[in-house]
Amino acid sequence: MKLEEDKSNKNLNENGDLSDLEFIVIDSLEKFVCYQNNFFSYFLDNCEWGKMKRSKGYFKEFQNLYPEIEKELTNIVVESRINSQKELPYEKLFEAYNLMKEILKKEGDIEEKNISYLLFR
Repeated sequence: MKLEEDKSNKNLNENGDLSDLEFIVIDSLEKFVCYQNNFFSYFLDNCEWGKMKRSKGYFKEFQNLYPEIEKELTNIVVESRINSQKELPYEKLFEAYNLMKEILKKEGDIEEKNISYLLFR
């Protein structure tokens, strides 16, 4: 994904592609949409990639704490991947991102600005 509007961003390489995103603060929906990479994959239960992401301990904790959010997002994301006309629910994904980030912080697995756990693993 490219961040077209800000070529001066230190996390863009000379081609405008995202690089070294380890310490970016995602504090707005706009930034989340730009940098979210494949966060939606946590809500794919119909493929091996999604199942691998969903097997992470922090995701299982998310499922236990927020089963309604997880179920709703999984249904919407799976449908949006099947029907390419349907857009991903970025507002709900951003909410889930913030909840998962808090779980990781409590477990001591994430620093305040380190998003690599959720966006790139």
